[in-house]
Amino acid sequence: MIQIGPEKFDFDQSGLAEEDLAEECSRSDVYDSASKKSLSKIIVAQCELAVAMMPMMITAYCDETISPMDRSSISMLIHSMTATEKASTELSVWSRRFRSALVRLADEGQDGHDANPSFTLFAHLTMIHY
Repeated sequence: MIQIGPEKFDFDQSGLAEEDLAEECSRSDVYDSASKKSLSKIIVAQCELAVAMMPMMITAYCDETISPMDRSSISMLIHSMTATEKASTELSVWSRRFRSALVRLADEGQDGHDANPSFTLFAHLTMIHY
C-alpha cells in the first residue's frame, strides 16, 4: 500500500534541491565537501525518482476501495492506460535528468582517483530502483 499518495501531499511543489543541502556539505567527519556535494546529487535524484514513480505505483497497486467489478470496466482500463503513459513519461524525464550523472558518479573518481565506494553503492541502488 502506498503510504503517501497525491491526496496527502502536493507532489507538484518543488522537491529537494542540492542547494537545500549546501549547509550540510561542510559538516562531516566522514566526507569532504566535494564528496558531500556528490552525495547530495544522489539524494536529490532518489527523491525525484520517488515522485516520478508515483503514477506507476498508483496504477500498479490500485486503490483497494475500488470493487473488483469496477476494476475490470472499460473506463478503468482507459484510466489505467492513461496513467501508465503518464508514468512512462515521468520515468523518461527522470532518466534524461539524472541517469548519466548517476552513472558518472558511480564510475568516475574525483581528481583522477577511483570512484568513492559510497557513490558507487548509492548511485547503483538508485539505478536499481529505476
